[in-house]
Amino acid sequence: MEVKQNSSVARRAPVTNTRATPADTSADWSTHEQVRAVVDRLPDVRPRSVARAPLPLDVLGGLADYSGALALHYPLGDFVCAAVQRRDDDQLVIERCHQASSNGRPSSALPLAEITAATKEADIAALSEKLSVSGSSVDRVVAGVVHEVLRIDSKASGQLGVTVAVGSTRDVDAGACGPMAAAVLEALGAAIGVELDAPTAAMICQRVENLWLGVPVGVSIGAGAVMGEAGCVNGHQCDSNKPAGQIPVPEGVALIGLCSGVIHEKCVEKYKRARTATFMGRLLIDRIVQHDGAGQLRWDGFLSRISVSDYVGRFRDRIPTKLKGQEFLDRFGETGDPLTQIEPSFAYKIRSRTEHHVYEHSRSRQFVEGLSRFARSRDRAVLGEIGELMYASHWSYGQRCGLGSIQTDSLVTLIRQFGEPAGVHGARISGRGCGGVVAVLLDDSEGAMQAVRQACDAYHEKTGHIARVLYGSTSGSKVAGVRTL
Repeated sequence: MEVKQNSSVARRAPVTNTRATPADTSADWSTHEQVRAVVDRLPDVRPRSVARAPLPLDVLGGLADYSGALALHYPLGDFVCAAVQRRDDDQLVIERCHQASSNGRPSSALPLAEITAATKEADIAALSEKLSVSGSSVDRVVAGVVHEVLRIDSKASGQLGVTVAVGSTRDVDAGACGPMAAAVLEALGAAIGVELDAPTAAMICQRVENLWLGVPVGVSIGAGAVMGEAGCVNGHQCDSNKPAGQIPVPEGVALIGLCSGVIHEKCVEKYKRARTATFMGRLLIDRIVQHDGAGQLRWDGFLSRISVSDYVGRFRDRIPTKLKGQEFLDRFGETGDPLTQIEPSFAYKIRSRTEHHVYEHSRSRQFVEGLSRFARSRDRAVLGEIGELMYASHWSYGQRCGLGSIQTDSLVTLIRQFGEPAGVHGARISGRGCGGVVAVLLDDSEGAMQAVRQACDAYHEKTGHIARVLYGSTSGSKVAGVRTL
Protein backbone atom coordinates (compact mmCIF):
# COMPACT_ATOMS: atom_id res chain seq x y z
CA MET A 1 0.00 0.00 0.00
CA GLU A 2 1.30 3.42 -0.87
CA VAL A 3 1.86 5.60 2.16
CA LYS A 4 0.10 8.93 2.15
CA GLN A 5 2.26 11.78 3.31
CA ASN A 6 0.56 14.80 4.84
CA SER A 7 3.29 16.65 6.67
CA SER A 8 6.19 18.75 5.53
CA VAL A 9 7.36 19.35 9.05
CA ALA A 10 10.74 20.99 9.49
CA ARG A 11 12.67 21.74 12.65
CA ARG A 12 16.03 23.28 13.52
CA ALA A 13 18.46 22.84 16.40
CA PRO A 14 17.35 21.12 18.43
CA VAL A 15 14.96 20.48 15.54
CA THR A 16 16.09 19.23 12.10
CA ASN A 17 14.40 18.75 8.73
CA THR A 18 11.55 16.26 9.00
CA ARG A 19 10.29 15.89 5.45
CA ALA A 20 9.77 12.19 4.74
CA THR A 21 12.49 10.24 2.97
CA PRO A 22 11.60 8.17 -0.13
CA ALA A 23 11.51 5.04 2.03
CA ASP A 24 8.62 6.51 4.01
CA THR A 25 6.48 6.74 0.88
CA SER A 26 7.59 3.55 -0.83
CA ALA A 27 5.19 0.65 -1.22
CA ASP A 28 8.17 -1.63 -0.64
CA TRP A 29 8.84 -0.53 2.93
CA SER A 30 11.25 -3.44 3.39
CA THR A 31 13.96 -1.27 1.82
CA HIS A 32 13.97 1.12 4.78
CA GLU A 33 17.36 1.14 6.50
CA GLN A 34 15.87 0.31 9.91
CA VAL A 35 14.01 -2.67 8.48
CA ARG A 36 17.21 -3.90 6.86
CA ALA A 37 19.09 -3.48 10.15
CA VAL A 38 16.55 -5.73 11.89
CA VAL A 39 16.51 -8.33 9.12
CA ASP A 40 20.29 -8.47 9.00
CA ARG A 41 20.37 -9.64 12.63
CA LEU A 42 19.11 -12.98 11.32
CA PRO A 43 21.12 -15.21 8.95
CA ASP A 44 19.72 -15.63 5.43
CA VAL A 45 19.85 -19.42 5.59
CA ARG A 46 16.08 -19.56 6.12
CA PRO A 47 13.15 -17.30 5.22
CA ARG A 48 12.66 -14.30 7.49
CA SER A 49 9.13 -12.97 7.99
CA VAL A 50 9.20 -9.21 8.50
CA ALA A 51 6.48 -6.83 9.71
CA ARG A 52 6.35 -3.32 11.04
CA ALA A 53 3.85 -1.29 13.03
CA PRO A 54 3.62 2.49 13.41
CA LEU A 55 3.61 4.48 16.61
CA PRO A 56 -0.01 5.67 16.83
CA LEU A 57 -0.48 9.32 17.77
CA ASP A 58 -3.38 9.59 20.19
CA VAL A 59 -5.39 12.43 18.65
CA LEU A 60 -8.35 12.13 21.03
CA GLY A 61 -10.02 9.53 23.21
CA GLY A 62 -7.11 7.20 23.90
CA LEU A 63 -7.19 7.48 27.68
CA ALA A 64 -10.90 6.66 27.67
CA ASP A 65 -10.51 3.41 25.72
CA TYR A 66 -11.15 1.23 28.76
CA SER A 67 -14.43 3.09 29.21
CA GLY A 68 -15.55 2.19 25.70
CA ALA A 69 -14.86 5.56 24.07
CA LEU A 70 -14.27 6.34 20.42
CA ALA A 71 -10.47 6.56 20.23
CA LEU A 72 -8.84 8.47 17.37
CA HIS A 73 -5.29 7.70 16.31
CA TYR A 74 -2.99 8.86 13.54
CA PRO A 75 -0.23 6.37 12.58
CA LEU A 76 3.09 8.21 12.60
CA GLY A 77 6.12 7.65 10.41
CA ASP A 78 8.15 6.22 13.31
CA PHE A 79 7.69 2.48 13.60
CA VAL A 80 8.76 -0.74 15.29
CA CYS A 81 9.98 -3.57 13.07
CA ALA A 82 10.15 -7.29 13.82
CA ALA A 83 11.69 -10.16 11.89
CA VAL A 84 10.97 -13.81 12.77
CA GLN A 85 12.84 -16.93 11.64
CA ARG A 86 12.19 -20.59 12.45
CA ARG A 87 14.78 -22.60 14.43
CA ASP A 88 15.61 -26.30 14.83
CA ASP A 89 15.41 -26.26 18.61
CA ASP A 90 12.74 -25.51 21.20
CA GLN A 91 14.09 -22.04 21.92
CA LEU A 92 12.84 -18.47 21.73
CA VAL A 93 15.84 -16.30 20.90
CA ILE A 94 15.37 -12.52 21.04
CA GLU A 95 17.68 -10.19 19.17
CA ARG A 96 17.49 -6.50 20.11
CA CYS A 97 18.75 -3.96 17.62
CA HIS A 98 18.94 -1.18 20.21
CA GLN A 99 21.55 -2.28 22.71
CA ALA A 100 21.14 0.96 24.63
CA SER A 101 17.65 -0.21 25.50
CA SER A 102 18.85 -3.52 26.91
CA ASN A 103 21.81 -2.72 29.15
CA GLY A 104 24.28 -3.80 26.48
CA ARG A 105 22.73 -7.27 26.12
CA PRO A 106 21.76 -7.55 22.45
CA SER A 107 20.21 -11.02 22.70
CA SER A 108 18.64 -13.50 25.09
CA ALA A 109 17.09 -16.96 24.93
CA LEU A 110 14.67 -19.16 26.83
CA PRO A 111 12.94 -22.49 26.14
CA LEU A 112 9.52 -22.25 24.51
CA ALA A 113 8.37 -24.85 27.02
CA GLU A 114 8.93 -22.30 29.78
CA ILE A 115 6.52 -19.93 28.04
CA THR A 116 3.82 -22.54 27.37
CA ALA A 117 4.04 -23.67 31.01
CA ALA A 118 2.84 -20.24 32.17
CA THR A 119 -0.86 -21.07 32.22
CA LYS A 120 -1.95 -18.82 35.09
CA GLU A 121 -1.58 -15.09 35.64
CA ALA A 122 0.72 -15.77 38.60
CA ASP A 123 2.97 -17.84 36.30
CA ILE A 124 3.02 -15.01 33.76
CA ALA A 125 3.89 -12.48 36.45
CA ALA A 126 6.78 -14.64 37.66
CA LEU A 127 8.16 -15.17 34.15
CA SER A 128 7.75 -11.49 33.35
CA GLU A 129 9.70 -10.59 36.47
CA LYS A 130 12.45 -12.98 35.45
CA LEU A 131 12.66 -11.43 31.98
CA SER A 132 12.69 -7.89 33.34
CA VAL A 133 16.27 -8.32 34.58
CA SER A 134 17.38 -7.52 31.03
CA GLY A 135 16.42 -3.93 31.78
CA SER A 136 14.27 -3.79 28.65
CA SER A 137 10.60 -4.31 27.90
CA VAL A 138 11.49 -6.06 24.63
CA ASP A 139 11.89 -9.55 26.11
CA ARG A 140 8.60 -9.36 27.97
CA VAL A 141 6.70 -8.11 24.92
CA VAL A 142 8.10 -10.80 22.64
CA ALA A 143 7.53 -13.58 25.17
CA GLY A 144 4.02 -12.26 25.77
CA VAL A 145 3.13 -12.32 22.09
CA VAL A 146 4.49 -15.86 21.70
CA HIS A 147 2.54 -16.95 24.76
CA GLU A 148 -0.71 -15.45 23.45
CA VAL A 149 -0.36 -17.00 20.01
CA LEU A 150 0.33 -20.43 21.46
CA ARG A 151 -2.59 -20.00 23.87
CA ILE A 152 -4.98 -19.23 21.02
CA ASP A 153 -3.63 -21.79 18.53
CA SER A 154 -2.56 -24.90 20.43
CA LYS A 155 -1.43 -26.59 17.19
CA ALA A 156 1.41 -24.08 16.93
CA SER A 157 2.84 -25.15 20.30
CA GLY A 158 4.29 -28.33 18.81
CA GLN A 159 6.35 -26.45 16.27
CA LEU A 160 10.05 -25.69 16.42
CA GLY A 161 11.60 -22.62 17.98
CA VAL A 162 11.89 -19.11 16.62
CA THR A 163 14.32 -16.23 16.61
CA VAL A 164 12.75 -12.77 16.87
CA ALA A 165 14.68 -9.59 16.04
CA VAL A 166 13.21 -6.25 17.08
CA GLY A 167 14.22 -2.68 16.33
CA SER A 168 12.65 0.72 15.85
CA THR A 169 13.26 4.11 14.32
CA ARG A 170 13.69 5.47 17.82
CA ASP A 171 14.54 3.90 21.17
CA VAL A 172 11.85 1.47 22.23
CA ASP A 173 10.16 2.78 25.36
CA ALA A 174 6.89 2.19 27.17
CA GLY A 175 4.96 4.10 24.52
CA ALA A 176 6.15 1.72 21.80
CA CYS A 177 5.24 -1.56 23.47
CA GLY A 178 1.84 -1.81 21.77
CA PRO A 179 3.32 -1.29 18.28
CA MET A 180 6.15 -3.69 19.13
CA ALA A 181 3.61 -6.36 20.03
CA ALA A 182 1.72 -5.69 16.79
CA ALA A 183 4.84 -6.05 14.63
CA VAL A 184 6.04 -9.22 16.40
CA LEU A 185 2.56 -10.74 16.22
CA GLU A 186 2.22 -10.19 12.48
CA ALA A 187 5.68 -11.52 11.68
CA LEU A 188 5.33 -14.49 14.04
CA GLY A 189 1.97 -15.48 12.61
CA ALA A 190 3.40 -15.53 9.10
CA ALA A 191 6.46 -17.52 10.18
CA ILE A 192 4.54 -20.31 11.92
CA GLY A 193 1.32 -20.28 9.89
CA VAL A 194 -1.10 -18.73 12.39
CA GLU A 195 -3.52 -16.13 11.00
CA LEU A 196 -5.44 -13.82 13.33
CA ASP A 197 -7.99 -11.17 12.43
CA ALA A 198 -7.31 -7.51 13.22
CA PRO A 199 -9.55 -7.17 16.34
CA THR A 200 -7.98 -10.28 17.85
CA ALA A 201 -4.51 -8.93 17.11
CA ALA A 202 -5.39 -5.63 18.83
CA MET A 203 -6.71 -7.56 21.84
CA ILE A 204 -3.47 -9.55 22.06
CA CYS A 205 -1.46 -6.31 22.07
CA GLN A 206 -3.60 -5.14 24.96
CA ARG A 207 -3.19 -8.40 26.89
CA VAL A 208 0.57 -8.29 26.48
CA GLU A 209 0.71 -4.82 28.05
CA ASN A 210 -1.77 -5.80 30.76
CA LEU A 211 -0.30 -9.15 31.80
CA TRP A 212 3.36 -9.00 30.80
CA LEU A 213 4.12 -5.34 31.48
CA GLY A 214 1.62 -4.66 34.25
CA VAL A 215 0.13 -1.61 32.51
CA PRO A 216 -3.71 -1.60 32.60
CA VAL A 217 -4.26 -0.01 29.20
CA GLY A 218 -7.23 -0.49 26.92
CA VAL A 219 -7.29 -1.70 23.34
CA SER A 220 -6.82 1.55 21.41
CA ILE A 221 -3.01 1.70 21.06
CA GLY A 222 -2.90 -1.87 19.78
CA ALA A 223 -5.78 -1.15 17.41
CA GLY A 224 -3.99 1.88 16.00
CA ALA A 225 -0.77 -0.08 15.50
CA VAL A 226 -2.59 -3.00 13.84
CA MET A 227 -5.32 -1.34 11.75
CA GLY A 228 -4.17 2.24 11.14
CA GLU A 229 -4.44 3.53 7.58
CA ALA A 230 -1.57 5.83 6.67
CA GLY A 231 -2.47 9.50 6.32
CA CYS A 232 -5.80 9.04 8.09
CA VAL A 233 -7.33 9.73 11.47
CA ASN A 234 -8.42 6.20 12.38
CA GLY A 235 -11.37 5.64 14.68
CA HIS A 236 -11.77 2.63 16.95
CA GLN A 237 -14.92 1.97 18.95
CA CYS A 238 -13.42 0.50 22.08
CA ASP A 239 -16.57 -0.87 23.72
CA SER A 240 -16.99 -3.32 20.84
CA ASN A 241 -13.31 -3.49 19.74
CA LYS A 242 -14.27 -2.60 16.18
CA PRO A 243 -12.80 -0.10 13.71
CA ALA A 244 -14.95 2.98 13.31
CA GLY A 245 -13.71 4.24 9.96
CA GLN A 246 -10.93 6.46 8.70
CA ILE A 247 -10.88 10.11 7.69
CA PRO A 248 -8.01 11.13 5.41
CA VAL A 249 -6.27 14.19 6.83
CA PRO A 250 -7.42 16.94 4.45
CA GLU A 251 -4.96 18.54 2.08
CA GLY A 252 -3.24 21.52 3.65
CA VAL A 253 -3.58 20.13 7.20
CA ALA A 254 -1.02 18.15 9.21
CA LEU A 255 -0.90 16.10 12.39
CA ILE A 256 2.44 15.76 14.14
CA GLY A 257 3.73 14.64 17.52
CA LEU A 258 6.18 16.52 19.70
CA CYS A 259 8.06 14.20 22.04
CA SER A 260 8.55 16.22 25.23
CA GLY A 261 11.64 14.24 26.29
CA VAL A 262 10.05 13.54 29.68
CA ILE A 263 8.12 10.62 31.17
CA HIS A 264 7.11 10.95 34.81
CA GLU A 265 8.82 8.26 36.88
CA LYS A 266 5.49 7.37 38.49
CA CYS A 267 3.58 7.33 35.22
CA VAL A 268 2.19 3.80 35.56
CA GLU A 269 1.23 4.36 39.21
CA LYS A 270 -0.64 7.55 38.34
CA TYR A 271 -2.34 5.87 35.41
CA LYS A 272 -3.49 2.95 37.59
CA ARG A 273 -4.89 5.27 40.23
CA ALA A 274 -6.77 7.31 37.64
CA ARG A 275 -8.21 4.12 36.19
CA THR A 276 -9.18 2.87 39.65
CA ALA A 277 -11.05 6.10 40.40
CA THR A 278 -12.82 5.84 37.04
CA PHE A 279 -14.05 2.35 37.83
CA MET A 280 -15.18 3.56 41.24
CA GLY A 281 -17.33 6.11 39.44
CA ARG A 282 -18.57 3.48 37.02
CA LEU A 283 -19.68 1.28 39.92
CA LEU A 284 -21.52 4.18 41.57
CA ILE A 285 -23.30 5.06 38.33
CA ASP A 286 -24.34 1.43 37.99
CA ARG A 287 -25.78 1.52 41.53
CA ILE A 288 -27.67 4.73 40.71
CA VAL A 289 -29.10 3.22 37.52
CA GLN A 290 -30.24 0.13 39.42
CA HIS A 291 -31.80 2.27 42.16
CA ASP A 292 -33.56 4.73 39.86
CA GLY A 293 -34.41 2.39 37.01
CA ALA A 294 -32.69 2.58 33.68
CA GLY A 295 -35.46 4.49 31.92
CA GLN A 296 -34.27 5.51 28.48
CA LEU A 297 -30.59 5.11 29.41
CA ARG A 298 -28.86 2.29 27.55
CA TRP A 299 -26.34 1.34 30.19
CA ASP A 300 -24.12 -1.71 30.01
CA GLY A 301 -21.14 -0.63 32.05
CA PHE A 302 -19.40 1.59 29.51
CA LEU A 303 -19.12 5.26 30.42
CA SER A 304 -19.09 6.04 26.70
CA ARG A 305 -22.78 5.09 26.62
CA ILE A 306 -23.67 8.02 28.89
CA SER A 307 -24.34 11.34 27.22
CA VAL A 308 -22.98 14.54 28.72
CA SER A 309 -26.52 15.74 29.44
CA ASP A 310 -27.44 12.49 31.22
CA TYR A 311 -24.23 12.61 33.22
CA VAL A 312 -24.76 16.20 34.36
CA GLY A 313 -28.48 15.79 34.98
CA ARG A 314 -28.57 12.38 36.64
CA PHE A 315 -25.19 11.41 38.02
CA ARG A 316 -22.61 14.14 38.52
CA ASP A 317 -23.83 15.54 41.82
CA ARG A 318 -24.36 12.06 43.25
CA ILE A 319 -20.75 10.99 42.77
CA PRO A 320 -18.39 12.03 45.59
CA THR A 321 -15.56 14.34 44.63
CA LYS A 322 -13.07 12.45 46.79
CA LEU A 323 -13.12 9.30 48.89
CA LYS A 324 -10.44 7.26 50.62
CA GLY A 325 -10.01 3.75 49.35
CA GLN A 326 -10.96 2.10 52.63
CA GLU A 327 -14.16 4.10 52.91
CA PHE A 328 -15.14 3.12 49.39
CA LEU A 329 -14.41 -0.54 50.13
CA ASP A 330 -16.47 -0.42 53.31
CA ARG A 331 -19.44 1.18 51.57
CA PHE A 332 -19.38 -0.29 48.08
CA GLY A 333 -16.80 -3.09 47.85
CA GLU A 334 -14.40 -3.75 44.97
CA THR A 335 -14.87 -2.05 41.59
CA GLY A 336 -14.93 -5.23 39.51
CA ASP A 337 -11.91 -4.12 37.44
CA PRO A 338 -9.39 -7.01 37.48
CA LEU A 339 -6.49 -4.78 36.38
CA THR A 340 -6.49 -2.39 39.31
CA GLN A 341 -6.66 -2.64 43.07
CA ILE A 342 -7.99 -0.07 45.54
CA GLU A 343 -5.36 1.28 47.95
CA PRO A 344 -7.10 1.72 51.32
CA SER A 345 -5.11 4.79 52.41
CA PHE A 346 -5.20 6.66 49.10
CA ALA A 347 -7.78 9.41 48.51
CA TYR A 348 -9.34 8.95 45.07
CA LYS A 349 -10.83 11.88 43.14
CA ILE A 350 -13.73 9.88 41.81
CA ARG A 351 -15.95 12.49 40.20
CA SER A 352 -13.34 14.24 38.10
CA ARG A 353 -11.69 11.02 36.92
CA THR A 354 -15.08 9.62 35.90
CA GLU A 355 -16.37 12.64 34.03
CA HIS A 356 -13.26 12.90 31.88
CA HIS A 357 -14.34 9.72 30.12
CA VAL A 358 -17.87 10.95 29.46
CA TYR A 359 -16.66 14.25 28.04
CA GLU A 360 -13.76 12.70 26.13
CA HIS A 361 -16.01 10.36 24.16
CA SER A 362 -18.17 13.33 23.25
CA ARG A 363 -15.11 15.31 22.15
CA SER A 364 -13.95 12.45 19.92
CA ARG A 365 -17.30 12.33 18.15
CA GLN A 366 -17.29 16.10 17.69
CA PHE A 367 -13.74 15.96 16.31
CA VAL A 368 -14.74 13.38 13.68
CA GLU A 369 -17.78 15.44 12.68
CA GLY A 370 -15.70 18.61 12.52
CA LEU A 371 -12.86 17.11 10.47
CA SER A 372 -15.37 15.64 8.02
CA ARG A 373 -17.14 18.99 7.80
CA PHE A 374 -13.89 20.81 7.08
CA ALA A 375 -12.99 18.28 4.36
CA ARG A 376 -16.29 19.13 2.64
CA SER A 377 -16.53 22.86 3.24
CA ARG A 378 -12.90 23.98 3.68
CA ASP A 379 -14.24 26.39 6.30
CA ARG A 380 -11.14 27.25 8.33
CA ALA A 381 -13.21 28.23 11.32
CA VAL A 382 -13.91 24.52 11.78
CA LEU A 383 -10.20 23.84 12.33
CA GLY A 384 -10.28 26.24 15.26
CA GLU A 385 -13.30 24.44 16.67
CA ILE A 386 -11.74 20.99 16.57
CA GLY A 387 -8.46 22.43 17.84
CA GLU A 388 -10.33 23.70 20.89
CA LEU A 389 -11.49 20.13 21.52
CA MET A 390 -7.83 19.12 21.74
CA TYR A 391 -7.05 21.95 24.18
CA ALA A 392 -10.07 20.95 26.28
CA SER A 393 -8.86 17.35 26.34
CA HIS A 394 -5.40 18.51 27.40
CA TRP A 395 -6.87 20.49 30.30
CA SER A 396 -8.96 17.48 31.32
CA TYR A 397 -5.93 15.18 31.34
CA GLY A 398 -4.21 17.42 33.85
CA GLN A 399 -7.06 18.80 35.93
CA ARG A 400 -9.61 15.98 35.89
CA CYS A 401 -7.28 12.98 35.65
CA GLY A 402 -4.07 14.21 37.29
CA LEU A 403 -2.04 12.91 34.34
CA GLY A 404 -0.52 16.15 33.13
CA SER A 405 3.07 17.28 33.47
CA ILE A 406 4.83 20.61 33.80
CA GLN A 407 6.75 19.97 30.59
CA THR A 408 3.81 19.07 28.36
CA ASP A 409 1.76 21.92 29.85
CA SER A 410 4.59 24.26 28.95
CA LEU A 411 4.83 22.88 25.43
CA VAL A 412 1.09 23.15 24.78
CA THR A 413 1.00 26.68 26.20
CA LEU A 414 3.87 27.79 23.96
CA ILE A 415 2.20 26.28 20.92
CA ARG A 416 -1.17 27.81 21.76
CA GLN A 417 0.33 31.30 21.99
CA PHE A 418 0.83 31.26 18.22
CA GLY A 419 -2.74 30.14 17.57
CA GLU A 420 -4.91 30.50 14.51
CA PRO A 421 -3.03 33.44 12.93
CA ALA A 422 0.03 31.18 12.59
CA GLY A 423 -2.00 28.20 11.38
CA VAL A 424 -1.66 26.26 14.66
CA HIS A 425 -5.09 24.95 15.60
CA GLY A 426 -4.82 22.60 18.56
CA ALA A 427 -2.53 20.59 20.82
CA ARG A 428 -2.87 18.14 23.67
CA ILE A 429 -0.95 15.67 25.77
CA SER A 430 -1.53 12.20 24.34
CA GLY A 431 -1.23 8.53 25.21
CA ARG A 432 -1.06 7.78 28.91
CA GLY A 433 -0.07 11.27 30.01
CA CYS A 434 2.53 12.15 32.64
CA GLY A 435 4.79 13.56 29.94
CA GLY A 436 5.39 11.81 26.65
CA VAL A 437 4.09 13.10 23.35
CA VAL A 438 2.02 16.18 22.52
CA ALA A 439 -0.27 15.88 19.48
CA VAL A 440 -0.51 19.01 17.32
CA LEU A 441 -3.02 19.93 14.61
CA LEU A 442 -1.70 22.60 12.26
CA ASP A 443 -1.56 23.83 8.69
CA ASP A 444 0.85 22.02 6.41
CA SER A 445 2.60 25.30 5.70
CA GLU A 446 5.92 26.96 6.33
CA GLY A 447 4.26 29.59 8.54
CA ALA A 448 2.79 26.95 10.84
CA MET A 449 6.06 25.03 10.89
CA GLN A 450 7.92 28.18 11.80
CA ALA A 451 5.59 28.56 14.78
CA VAL A 452 6.36 24.98 15.83
CA ARG A 453 10.09 25.63 15.51
CA GLN A 454 9.85 28.71 17.69
CA ALA A 455 7.72 26.91 20.29
CA CYS A 456 10.24 24.03 20.40
CA ASP A 457 13.14 26.45 20.82
CA ALA A 458 11.33 28.31 23.61
CA TYR A 459 10.52 24.99 25.28
CA HIS A 460 14.19 24.01 25.14
CA GLU A 461 15.26 27.31 26.67
CA LYS A 462 12.61 27.09 29.38
CA THR A 463 12.95 23.44 30.42
CA GLY A 464 16.27 22.22 29.02
CA HIS A 465 14.46 19.42 27.20
CA ILE A 466 14.47 18.90 23.43
CA ALA A 467 11.06 18.53 21.80
CA ARG A 468 11.62 15.99 19.04
CA VAL A 469 9.19 16.09 16.13
CA LEU A 470 7.39 12.88 15.12
CA TYR A 471 6.09 13.20 11.59
CA GLY A 472 4.97 11.33 8.50
CA SER A 473 2.62 8.36 8.41
CA THR A 474 2.86 4.61 7.82
CA SER A 475 0.22 1.88 7.73
CA GLY A 476 -0.64 -0.50 10.56
CA SER A 477 0.82 -4.00 10.69
CA LYS A 478 -2.26 -5.70 9.18
CA VAL A 479 -2.58 -3.09 6.46
CA ALA A 480 1.10 -3.15 5.49
CA GLY A 481 1.28 -6.95 5.65
CA VAL A 482 4.34 -9.19 5.92
CA ARG A 483 7.42 -9.39 3.71
CA THR A 484 9.43 -12.60 3.38
CA LEU A 485 13.13 -11.92 2.88
